[in-house]
Amino acid sequence: MNLVKQLMDTFINEALFYFKFDVSTRVVKDDIVDKFGNNYMKQFGLQVPCSFDEVINRFVECGYADIMFMVGMSIKNITCDGLLTAFAEGQNYVESSFYKPDNGRHYRLMYILERDDITGHVLATVMCTDVTDIEKMRLHSLTKSLYSAQKQAEDLEYKLKIIHSMSQFYKYIYYCDLESEVYREVYCDSDYVHDIMGEVGNIHIAIRDMCRLLVKPEYTKEVNEFTDFTTLKKRLKGKKFITKSFEGPYTGWLESVFFPVEVSDTGNFTQVIFALRDISYEKERENQLIYNSYVDELTKLYNRKMFNENLLEYVNGGIPNNLVLFSIDVNGLKVVNDTLGHAAGDELLCGVADCLRNAFKQHGKIFRLGGDEYAAIIYVSPENRSGLINHLEHLVKEWHGSLVDKISISYGYVTKEECHGKTIYEMAKLADKKMYKSKEEYYSQKGVDRRGMNSARDALGVMYYKVIKVNVLDDSYQIVHMDEKMGEDLKRPPKASDLVESYVRSGYIHPDDVDKFINGFNHQVIREFFASGKKCYSFSYKRKINGRYRAVKMELVPSDGYGETNNTLFCYIKKRTR
Repeated sequence: MNLVKQLMDTFINEALFYFKFDVSTRVVKDDIVDKFGNNYMKQFGLQVPCSFDEVINRFVECGYADIMFMVGMSIKNITCDGLLTAFAEGQNYVESSFYKPDNGRHYRLMYILERDDITGHVLATVMCTDVTDIEKMRLHSLTKSLYSAQKQAEDLEYKLKIIHSMSQFYKYIYYCDLESEVYREVYCDSDYVHDIMGEVGNIHIAIRDMCRLLVKPEYTKEVNEFTDFTTLKKRLKGKKFITKSFEGPYTGWLESVFFPVEVSDTGNFTQVIFALRDISYEKERENQLIYNSYVDELTKLYNRKMFNENLLEYVNGGIPNNLVLFSIDVNGLKVVNDTLGHAAGDELLCGVADCLRNAFKQHGKIFRLGGDEYAAIIYVSPENRSGLINHLEHLVKEWHGSLVDKISISYGYVTKEECHGKTIYEMAKLADKKMYKSKEEYYSQKGVDRRGMNSARDALGVMYYKVIKVNVLDDSYQIVHMDEKMGEDLKRPPKASDLVESYVRSGYIHPDDVDKFINGFNHQVIREFFASGKKCYSFSYKRKINGRYRAVKMELVPSDGYGETNNTLFCYIKKRTR
């Protein structure tokens, strides 16, 4: 029987989807549809026939991790050229894996490569399985290949090629007979392990010796229990395989696997495969995902999730006497974003993070909770507290950036001694309250009435239908004021140009004024207008208000600091024109 058909028969019931394509012509001719009826071609916005490389590129664009496979000792991206190279080097079997962030699961793609006898083209049969909890397909495939290699001599050479390809994933593979207590080496990529194990040996003695060589001392006990052949049948009963991961002193992370070669109807077996593979890449990726879930991407401080988990520790474990809880907020971030742009705002946020890190890092943890909010949990004695705060204020005062000249923060803090009997959450609320009081004092000293600012903005509604802040460089916008509800057909599109098109498409603009409206809001025209030094750009048109077309006037005024890197302006739509 053809090996590809054997593998298809073996994995067809486990595959989420499978398809076949011509690698030589790089064309996928049929829709990729999984067992639940999901059409991935349509989901990716593709129509067949299409390029296989385009399918992979669209796959990555949709948020999945990079799709890679092994060629020799190197990792390469899955492409038709890569598959052809692998086939030319004797690899008939290729595996790749990917991760879906939306459901948190890992998947593996298996590519079986063969040459068409008629056309001479290289063909690929692709099957996808879910391997989040197990790596069933790879181990099952290896078992079938080994078993078939022994039983079918006429197909031995072809199957050994597949085993050779799979050996790129497994460092050591041994075939063990539990009745004779003898193992045979199938593959070993290390001379010193081969010298210890030999090609044939007693499974009780040699495998224990190998594990002693490969395992760090702290993992020795659990690995010895895992490789205990006297209990193996009992531990494997009713299971497809069992695994144990451990770290080696020289090899990094390894995963050891036992699985039966063939199981009878009664569940008995006499032969098993013992294999080890390098999982350092998976461990590194797992650690990176954990790191990303607890660290703010911009500032590299801990995030709100880590803050909440730290507070929970004090609920369960008590609050130390020298604990000090800080609540910190950045003053004027919105002004910096509006006048200097978001790059300057990011520099300001990172500058605050650096000051907090340099002041507090040796004494505890610093967190960015989101936006302009920070927190710190530190341990410091009462006599050293004022010196630490003075050091922070000095760092803030001396900070200067390339886009932002200086930093200002407001903060409040509480100590365990002043919060006797309070929970950690009550302490956090009190620190926030002190911070907000500090912030109000800051704006009061600056002569800024924050409530008056809101009242003044509300008063603008008497004159304007809308006030919109627009960045004509990145096509973003923010609605500052609007005295009408957006219709179902508008629904806050993501870009400013989309908002313009939605108004035209929904009939809000009078048909006679559509071209004027679109041309008047052309970003290139606006940039060139203000680049000439002019201060106000305006045009009139008729738009629908409460079901009737009425004349309005749009005025665009650049924000403070408008220039080459800051293309933020304010768009005012007046209710009447003369």
